[in-house]
Amino acid sequence: MTSKISLPPVPVAGLDLTIRRDLQEPGGGPPEGYPYKDEPVPDAVKRESLVSAALTTLHTHFDRRTDALISGDVFIYYRDEADLRRALAPDILAIFSPDVAQYRDRYGLSLCEVGQPPDFIMEIASPSTRRADLGYKRDAYHWMGAGEYWLFDPDDGANYGQPLAWERLVDGEYRPMPVAPGADGLIWAYSPALGLDICVSGDQLRFYDPAAGEYLRTLSESEASLAAERVARELAETARENAEAALTAEQTARSAAEAQVLQLQAELQRLQESRPEPQ
Repeated sequence: MTSKISLPPVPVAGLDLTIRRDLQEPGGGPPEGYPYKDEPVPDAVKRESLVSAALTTLHTHFDRRTDALISGDVFIYYRDEADLRRALAPDILAIFSPDVAQYRDRYGLSLCEVGQPPDFIMEIASPSTRRADLGYKRDAYHWMGAGEYWLFDPDDGANYGQPLAWERLVDGEYRPMPVAPGADGLIWAYSPALGLDICVSGDQLRFYDPAAGEYLRTLSESEASLAAERVARELAETARENAEAALTAEQTARSAAEAQVLQLQAELQRLQESRPEPQ
């Protein structure tokens, strides 16, 4: 796998800051006997925008896959090693299963119902959540069997000790996995669960599709692309209309010229017929 040359900037304007909560519904609540949430509330506005931007990008990428569930800040309900009922909400999670569609409209994700832990979990650091992300939340994800656990620190490692880190469940244990340096301070690693490279540069988080050889578009990039396509279509339509108008003008001019030739031919014939015969 080759490293990336550079990380495209993420425009701030136009970002969708609304986190999609696929498994929740208005007026819902946790299953009976489960807590609302077993974790601190994040305290960084920047973190919320990063979560939302990442979710929007992943939703767009996996939108056509019926076996993929991508969500953020959705509640996972499970029983721990002491059989206590617990609830956690990862910043980003992904589950891939043929049966995942039936859980899209639920308030939360009950592991005893799904029968499958998340394939991918990512936490994005904030000062109030870093201890939980590195401590009991990490232990909880390990306990429930989440396949990959990723940590992204937009503060250049001030919260987690490094900007990007991840662990993979191997033989029932989390094993730290390597990240690779790229050009211009880029750090990246490949996620087998997502089939994507996760790329970090400063406080930018991007996803790269090695199969397509390109970064996944952010919302603003998609909107810019659609706008460019719209302008291109409008220019093409204008060019077509101009070409049709020029063709119509040419046909009109040709018809007028042909009519004039016929008129001249008729006049010539009339003159020839009216000319007296020589004596």
